[in-house]
Amino acid sequence: MQENRTIYEILLQENKKQEVADLVSFNEKTESFGLSLSPKEAGELAACRNESLRKWRRVEFGQGILKSLIWTFCDSPYLNQDNYAETLRQLQDIFYEFKNETSDRMTDQELLISCGNSLTTCVLAIPAIWRKPAWTVWQPG
Repeated sequence: MQENRTIYEILLQENKKQEVADLVSFNEKTESFGLSLSPKEAGELAACRNESLRKWRRVEFGQGILKSLIWTFCDSPYLNQDNYAETLRQLQDIFYEFKNETSDRMTDQELLISCGNSLTTCVLAIPAIWRKPAWTVWQPG
């Protein structure tokens, strides 16, 4: 079975292993905020990254945006261990959508800085509204 895999598949698997290890090692910086990712959660986030890239028709070389997102939002009062991995998944997807919407005219860092407060408000402060279909939030009469 191993010999039937393409070089691309092997590289993707190795890249994912490295990304998971990097994310888990980043816990040293986020534990002071009460946040950490398990290896399983880190693996799921790496997979979600690939899904988001496909969804938004993007190609990314090198390190993904997750570590920057983590560092930007780890001190948010709206982020806690219970919603940490899910929120990162959503932030990552929204980040790639914003990159498309700005037609890549902003660097990753510029986008994180300029949209940081908006993303915090939208994703972290009012999750009950924006993550649910309208009919579940607003019911007439």
